[in-house]
Amino acid sequence: MSKRKHVFRDDYEKEFANVKQSRKGKSCAHYCYCDSEIILEAMGKTAICGHNATTKHKNMARSIASNQSMKQFFKSRTPPANLDYKAAAAEGVWAFHTTKHQQSFISNDWTTNLIEANFTDSDIAKNFISARTKTASIITGVLAPFAHKLLLSDSELGEQPFSISTDASNHKEVKLIPLVISFFSAKVGVQMRILYLRPMPCETSQQTVSFICSSLEENGLRLLCNIILCSQCTGKLWGSATNRKKRFQPLFPP
Repeated sequence: MSKRKHVFRDDYEKEFANVKQSRKGKSCAHYCYCDSEIILEAMGKTAICGHNATTKHKNMARSIASNQSMKQFFKSRTPPANLDYKAAAAEGVWAFHTTKHQQSFISNDWTTNLIEANFTDSDIAKNFISARTKTASIITGVLAPFAHKLLLSDSELGEQPFSISTDASNHKEVKLIPLVISFFSAKVGVQMRILYLRPMPCETSQQTVSFICSSLEENGLRLLCNIILCSQCTGKLWGSATNRKKRFQPLFPP
């Protein structure tokens, strides 16, 4: 008389996580965690329990549990709730605070845990996530374009005179040239705004003048309204007084 052979049952999928019937047939079970085939003919359910107790399975299950699903990296189709907007606003405020006080982006890697630990009763703090990469993206992708748009939409800038200032700033191997515009506002007085910040490896006088002219033209600002130029007027950059007059001429058209 032959012994009774065990086969895969549908109840096993409900009782054990990530267990499915093997492609080899009903006599085997397939474990998705560790990609293992379990023979059920002799022991049946006991074979699955024995496999769960092995070190290989425990390590693999622990590793999978500690990893995030790829779905978390894709945009959800669910419309954002009111709490999501509040958390996004908090992240924007923190990014502005980081820029305003010239804090290091590296310090933002611990900000999320710090805020969540100090404000345990806040739902906004639980949804607040803003490490260095996200903070930098908020600044360059949201705050900077908005500030630039706000500057150009200022009705008082219009046709009134303004002055431009530029200088070089070295950040390791990168040389940055900022372009600052100063103009008078009847509401708040003299305003100074950064119009552009662009890398310029050589920093010659010709490149600086071209940068200023192209920046003003791209933003719809007339050169005729420019009355003052503040720059790094060293002999090495601008040359003699005669050369300065020639190089400054495009910035002060007749």
